[in-house]
Amino acid sequence: MAGNNVTVVTNLEDERLIREGEAAVEGYTKDLDSARRRIMPMARGLCAAKRKHPATQEFGNWLQGSPYQKLGQTDRAALIQIGEHEEVAGSFLLTTSLISPELIWDAIKGSLLPSSATSDDRNSANPPEPAVSIGESDPPSDPPSSRPSSRPAAATVLFTKSRMTVRCGFAQAPRAEEIYELFQNKEARATLGHIWHGKYGQDIWNLIVTALDAGLLVENDRAFSTASLWLLFPSLPRTGKYNLENPEHLVFIRDDVLPAMIACRDKILTNLEQAQEIIKEYLLKITETTADTPEPTESTTEYREHREHRDYSRGHRGYREHRYY
Repeated sequence: MAGNNVTVVTNLEDERLIREGEAAVEGYTKDLDSARRRIMPMARGLCAAKRKHPATQEFGNWLQGSPYQKLGQTDRAALIQIGEHEEVAGSFLLTTSLISPELIWDAIKGSLLPSSATSDDRNSANPPEPAVSIGESDPPSDPPSSRPSSRPAAATVLFTKSRMTVRCGFAQAPRAEEIYELFQNKEARATLGHIWHGKYGQDIWNLIVTALDAGLLVENDRAFSTASLWLLFPSLPRTGKYNLENPEHLVFIRDDVLPAMIACRDKILTNLEQAQEIIKEYLLKITETTADTPEPTESTTEYREHREHRDYSRGHRGYREHRYY
């Protein structure tokens, strides 16, 4: 009898965690700014769902009707691992700027002792979803100069695997070691060095870090000699004639293309050949929404600048629609 009571309590608790996790998923997909705060509830909820539906087919059936289906399979696998290492993950989330579950787990995994990580993954009561890789690249890191002093001691090992030396052209750039490990091609690394020391180096680097935190920037072997869109989204099949060192291109990518790629990331990744159409459709919707927004009566400097940019975009619709590729 006592055992039955325990089972009922466990099931009720799992139901609660699942509901909280699904609510977190809804918020996560709509609000990137608060996404990091939702990672842990999402991880707990998905682990609870795996406990309640341990069979692969049963879990798959449940997933079809859950908001968790909106997440990529790799992100779901990473969330399960984050939930399995809640104590370490909770501390890491307080200090990181990452928001991608996959990149967060890669970083946490790198901070675990090899024997501990292997043992935990092998003996976990809630194994990851079948046939899902959560990434085998070296874990990302922040540069020592920007690392908070309160970062947990376990996470400091994230810097030990980087092959970057002080001779690297962008060694002093923010999160240089992490970005170095993602760009595997020597020509690309040399280009990054030139960009960092260029006229718009800091502005371009800010976009690179934004793309990294949004999960667009992944390990790749792209070779490029100009500041193309591959700096931000190397999975794209083509980048067109964009050059971020062109100030006109830089502003357009910062204000329009990059936000569109972040908002449509999962959709683009599932259909890379249609990336151009996906981004065009998103920008068109944003333009139409902006056109319907009432203008405030008080014109501040910031508002006037935004209005000028918006009016330019409206008056050059062709600019929006043919410049992407």
